[in-house]
Amino acid sequence: MEPARKYQFSWDLLEDIELGRPNLGQSTRLEVYRLMQFSFRDILEQRYGADEADRIFYDSGFLAGTQFYDNLIGPQGDINEFVKKLQTVLKELGVAFGIDLSRSENSSAPGDKGTSVGAAVVQEFKQLATELYLKYRIYSLKMGDATPVYDINVGTLGVRVKF
Repeated sequence: MEPARKYQFSWDLLEDIELGRPNLGQSTRLEVYRLMQFSFRDILEQRYGADEADRIFYDSGFLAGTQFYDNLIGPQGDINEFVKKLQTVLKELGVAFGIDLSRSENSSAPGDKGTSVGAAVVQEFKQLATELYLKYRIYSLKMGDATPVYDINVGTLGVRVKF
């Protein structure tokens, strides 16, 4: 039998937000969240190296996604019901996101293959009539004549204030 774990994740740890944060309310400034996240990342990298720190963050994200699905989405009858439920939950949380992939072949020269992958997330702050958005995209090209080409990484961070 496995020994009891001290920090095993449970959805119950999230508890009642209003009860647990009577003075902070439903929203915390992004800086507070980032302070904790980047402090964790720094210590993990110092102790275990960058590759292991990346794996830990990946595994943590996977666990968060699994728990999100299990506790807020649950099994749905088909893909349409799943998407509808996901949209409802994300709207209730004030979150929107997008992911896209594009591919091209022979666009600039025979044998060339290009890909572009992008992801975006938007967090709404209704009380401030403001949205914070973050976007990342990577462009890759493999040239048919084997000429080496660097990938292009693009990141965007912005705020939209509604008047």
